[in-house]
Amino acid sequence: MKLVAAVAAQLGQLVRRIQAEDKLREYSEHLEELVEERTEKLRTAERLAGVGQATLWVGHDLRNPLQVVMNTLYEAKRVAADPTEGVPRPATKRFSDLCSVMAEQVAYMNKIVSDLHDYASPLGEVELAEVDTRQFLGGVVSAISIPGSIETSIEIDNGARKMSVDPQMMRRAFTNLILNAIQAMPNGGKLTISVSRVEGEAKACVCDTGSGIPEEAKGRLFEPFFTTKAKGQGLGLPVCKKIVEAHNGAIAVTSEAGKGTTVSFTIPQK
Repeated sequence: MKLVAAVAAQLGQLVRRIQAEDKLREYSEHLEELVEERTEKLRTAERLAGVGQATLWVGHDLRNPLQVVMNTLYEAKRVAADPTEGVPRPATKRFSDLCSVMAEQVAYMNKIVSDLHDYASPLGEVELAEVDTRQFLGGVVSAISIPGSIETSIEIDNGARKMSVDPQMMRRAFTNLILNAIQAMPNGGKLTISVSRVEGEAKACVCDTGSGIPEEAKGRLFEPFFTTKAKGQGLGLPVCKKIVEAHNGAIAVTSEAGKGTTVSFTIPQK
């Protein structure tokens, strides 16, 4: 009996040692995974930091010549339209149209520079001001070239007729969201911009009736330089997220294939 007990004790010790070794192996493997994950995050952060610095340089170097081109185009259209300049009249319409096309492309390049700058540089202090919501959004929409095939509506709840935001930052955020919505509806559709008041917060929604976002892309929408569009740098939503979070708010995207996309965000109000 003593021999049996001794053998059983030794077997018990052996089992416990094997179990301990298994746990140690599992812990070691888990630790290796954690180290690998943290290392990859660090590498990504370093890459993005480098990209951020580069974008600041690029933005700074491009902004001035872009402004010169815009001013030159403006002056060229003025000269073409002035009969005292001696420009043959049949040529003026064609010339003016060409200038308009060039101006649109320069404006798009300027948006790229602005997105790069906004993403890579600190936003600075949020300077809150009370704005008339409908007037503010009307100004944002009027500054954007919206195709005639897109029906646009602005819906403001009575409780959200005023909102407290940083006007410059929020103009940038709404502009990005509206441009995204327009690009999602190349064949036309409906764009709805709404603002309501919910439990001490302003809730804004920008909805389109476009093709929607692929399921596999939904988890990456706020990653910088990720885009599902053929045209774009993938900075619009990351910049919006940065602006909304600077207001202590939160942003979210819902989308259904073939039915459209809604980007909504909430911002605390006084």
